[in-house]
Amino acid sequence: MTKPIVDNDGSMIEPGLHDGLLYGIVTHPDKDELTLLCRDVEGTEFRIVVPEIVRLTVYEFMEGNIILDVSIHEGDNCPRESIRKAYCCDLTTGLEYLEMRMKEVRDGRWTLLEIDTSYGCELFAVSKAPADRINVEQVGRSGLP
Repeated sequence: MTKPIVDNDGSMIEPGLHDGLLYGIVTHPDKDELTLLCRDVEGTEFRIVVPEIVRLTVYEFMEGNIILDVSIHEGDNCPRESIRKAYCCDLTTGLEYLEMRMKEVRDGRWTLLEIDTSYGCELFAVSKAPADRINVEQVGRSGLP
């Protein structure tokens, strides 16, 4: 397994999954771990493993989820709006709850992995682990041309 490479804005550039496919989301009942199954436009399949998940929110997972961007942020760099979506906070009544969650993320240097798609789901995963504990593994090639 290798570590994902991200740019200064937190967007994952290696592996390059832009216009690829998110086709699987696996949670493990015996450990707080998330595994994401993805395929790039060349047909190479990857497994992204995020340890110590404390919150996972997925909106509109569909049969074909075309990845626009995968981003990884840690601590103070976690976007407030993404944390709000991860914890399903209402903007009018949930602000105090959101502030408590933001403090946990900042103080604990927790990690947010976010997948934004051009079609399909939005995914927000909050982990107690630092960003450098997220791993990516190439697991094969599909039969795509």
